[in-house]
Amino acid sequence: MRMVVPVLAIAVACSGSGPALTDGGGSAGGSASGYRGLGQPCTYGGSNECPAGFDCIFVNGSNGAWCSNKCDYGSAVDTCASGYDGPGSARCAFALVSGSAVAYYCGVLCAETNTSVCPPSVCDGACPAKLTCSQIQSDAEMLCN
Repeated sequence: MRMVVPVLAIAVACSGSGPALTDGGGSAGGSASGYRGLGQPCTYGGSNECPAGFDCIFVNGSNGAWCSNKCDYGSAVDTCASGYDGPGSARCAFALVSGSAVAYYCGVLCAETNTSVCPPSVCDGACPAKLTCSQIQSDAEMLCN
């Protein structure tokens, strides 16, 4: 069984028993929304609609599945923002747990109280495509899901 635990804050350790999240395989494909990459809508368990290097993931209770790429949580260089030009701020935000293996995935930070990490002009509550900005766990960050 696979599940994802949201990563609390950008440089804080993984914690809690967050929402269940599963992933699918990613490969080149199109998007009805015209947006490609992180936050692009996809059909979880359906055809591989995500660009190469991205997986289609779904968080229980979210407004649908979206494309996300793997990241190195805790690395000095957060690769999530590379090539991302959507709303909010791309961050390494989710930990996919499968047995004893953990894979980290990018998410979009859409609002928070610590404006030194993401100023309100960037994290203004907007999210890509069909996603909505909501608090995943009891911390200051809100993520698109």
